Amino acid sequence: MTDRRPPAAAAAAGPRRPGAIGLFLRKYGENRSAVAGAMLVAGLVALAVAAPLLTGHGPRQLGAVPLLPPGAEHPMGTDDLGRDIWAQFLYGGRTSLLVGLVAAAISTAIGVFLGAVSGYFGGLVDDAIQRVTEMLSIVPRYFLAMVTVAILGPTILNVIVVIGVLSWPPATKLARAEFVTLKSRSFVDAARMSGAGPWTIIFSEILPNALPPIVVQTILAVSAAVLMEATLSFLGLGDPNLISWGLMLNKAQTFLTIAPWMAIFPGLGISLFILGLNLMGDGLNQALNPRLRREAKA
Repeated sequence: MTDRRPPAAAAAAGPRRPGAIGLFLRKYGENRSAVAGAMLVAGLVALAVAAPLLTGHGPRQLGAVPLLPPGAEHPMGTDDLGRDIWAQFLYGGRTSLLVGLVAAAISTAIGVFLGAVSGYFGGLVDDAIQRVTEMLSIVPRYFLAMVTVAILGPTILNVIVVIGVLSWPPATKLARAEFVTLKSRSFVDAARMSGAGPWTIIFSEILPNALPPIVVQTILAVSAAVLMEATLSFLGLGDPNLISWGLMLNKAQTFLTIAPWMAIFPGLGISLFILGLNLMGDGLNQALNPRLRREAKA
């Protein structure tokens, strides 16, 4: 569509303002540490996805000399069974990222739903949900996760479900706070007057406006899930049939003094991924939070 305004009017109007996506990208790009974090996470994800293309060895393939230090043929060395650590690092990243993403999705879905119901309806419903949330918040999650996985069995499905089910309280508290604030806004009153039902208002009107802080919380939930999976695997409660960074650390315990590279590389992968996610979370919070943007301008 062409601009039908006179040339003078079009010139007086000045350049068009960037859209919401353009504004977000510009604000996010101003935070150099957040950009570095996004590049770090993207790089590790790319390595995990492209694992078959980046190594000619399988993660459980035997045949090499055991405990070889890093070299040309084996960039990260070999373990005590002669398996290539570079291949284990790549394929182990797949498992760790899968657990982190799916567990975070489960915890966010549960937390946002409970927080939305709690914040919107209030009353006895709010009290009941908040008491359960507080009760689960004070229980040591790692201890409860270890006990639950030990009882159910250390399969990848059980690990994902346990981490997801135990990690929803932060998302619930955040979603409740957002819904309590937003449910009294004029656009919600207008939706009620037009005849919209409670669930329509929750999911179509309030939730889209509450998404920015929820997105940030989800990023941090991925970080926490990856760390919890690594802890469970390090303690021998991960799926023994799948290579993960935590399982690699578990196998490296016996050889720390004679083959430190067995622990250094998976530990570095976990540390860099969590660091990148936390930097991304800070950048998203700054780019999506109007109050922080105003303070930065001031």
